[in-house]
Amino acid sequence: MILMLYLLTTVLLFLASFFAPWWSFAPVCFLMCFLLTKRNGHAFWSSFLATFTVWSLLIIYYLLSTHHLLADRMAKMLGLPGYLILALVSAATGALAAGLSGLCGWQLRQLFQKPAAETRQQSRHRFVLPELTEM
Repeated sequence: MILMLYLLTTVLLFLASFFAPWWSFAPVCFLMCFLLTKRNGHAFWSSFLATFTVWSLLIIYYLLSTHHLLADRMAKMLGLPGYLILALVSAATGALAAGLSGLCGWQLRQLFQKPAAETRQQSRHRFVLPELTEM
């Protein structure tokens, strides 16, 4: 399930990166995890890895197409040793935001789901007070 969610999110993020603004990763991850995820770990990690993959590929494409001139200047301005560190930090920052967005989608789904019915034994022992003995 997590692999299917990862692949589907990756494809949708890649398509959204061409037609939507840069922040479109957050609603995509939110909706995918709201609709398809069953566990919170799957929601976070599938969104995190999908966004990290897409942003890394896009950053590599832009670095190669511009001969990393702007990335070199920005890395020097930020005090980083090279443009690859800047690319890694950028992809990780976007991936963290996407992972949290996916986790929020899963939590909203949990809010709307009906709670599981308690078993008879759980409901019987939930609010049991100790018996008081008379002296």
